[in-house]
Amino acid sequence: MNLFRKIDKMVDAAASQLGGPASHTFYKILLYVFIVGVAAWIPYSIARHVYTSGFHVVSVEREQRVGREFAGNLEKTMSVAREDDPLSLYVNEVGGRIAAEHNPWLVKFDFQVVEDPRMANAFALPGGSIYITTGLLEKLDNEAELAGVLAHEVAHVAQRHYARNMGRQMLVSWVKKFLGGADSTMLEAGSFFATNVTFLRMRQQDELEADHQGALYIYALDYDPDASVTLAKKLLEMEHQMPDFVRTMALTHPPSRERLEALENLISALARREGLTLGEERFRGIVKKEQFPAPDLEFLNKIQREQEIRQKALELERQRREAGEVHSILD
Repeated sequence: MNLFRKIDKMVDAAASQLGGPASHTFYKILLYVFIVGVAAWIPYSIARHVYTSGFHVVSVEREQRVGREFAGNLEKTMSVAREDDPLSLYVNEVGGRIAAEHNPWLVKFDFQVVEDPRMANAFALPGGSIYITTGLLEKLDNEAELAGVLAHEVAHVAQRHYARNMGRQMLVSWVKKFLGGADSTMLEAGSFFATNVTFLRMRQQDELEADHQGALYIYALDYDPDASVTLAKKLLEMEHQMPDFVRTMALTHPPSRERLEALENLISALARREGLTLGEERFRGIVKKEQFPAPDLEFLNKIQREQEIRQKALELERQRREAGEVHSILD
């Protein structure tokens, strides 16, 4: 009440400065309209910025905690291949090389193979757990396409697209709570997002960004970037020919011709150089289980050892950074 009186006095004084007694009331009303408009515009502007620009109201630590909780719940419903399975080791080796070069948040990436031949999908969770199904692996033709799939998911994590989605959904929840339409217990990040698969669905702009970054990631590792285009074409064809088969892919990664055209434009602008590879033989030997060549078990053991060393180094670096980490306003 005291605040309102102070504001009223200020408005009254300002109205007196703007005009004489005859126009005093008019200017006072005009000033109040202006104040109310500004008061309404500021929170709207902040909310719109959070919703559209990707301002991260969720810290990296909370994003990773949510991802771990979600992964724990999700893996109870799926058949995940053993870590020492040759296919798992191979996928981790390919994905690990991509993640090692593009991990600004020191995320502990891990790559899982979901044993489901009926589902064609790959997706990431906040915090770095990335999944690819055997159904999608069977549709790929070479290691470069596999790298393209995994690089796309790494890009979603590295660009913190899931944190943006969390921020948007939390904003919507806060508005609903303010309007009396939401249960406040659902506003806890962990419980809310671990029960809401909708935050895995990407906006078209996020997909375009992940496509772009993913193609650059594999190009930097000497994979033929044309694999990104052949992969996008393949998914579009699958969408038209077998809509039921790819419906789960569309839930999290809506395919579109716009995405394909953007990739084609990017790839055409990249300089062609010697040494770009598709990695067909290794892929066919391990994924397709063809006899030329047979999977190299010593090679796979080496992959496992390198992964363990990489994860230990990442954990040490994360511990060093924790002391100076700036936390989110939500923590």
